[in-house]
Amino acid sequence: MEIGSEEIIQKQILQQAEIAIETADVILFVTDVKAGVTDDDRQVANKLRRTKNPLCWLSTK
Repeated sequence: MEIGSEEIIQKQILQQAEIAIETADVILFVTDVKAGVTDDDRQVANKLRRTKNPLCWLSTK
């Protein structure tokens, strides 16, 4: 992996999440219980707090 490529990938993931949030009728937010809440989960959750779309928060084990 190139230097800085991880940051680019993370930025692209968040951009895709924003597009999905804006265009979705219902949002299913899936997190991994074993991994715990990650920084990425927190960032997406902060964006989801502002949406008016119906939201289901699901966890896998």
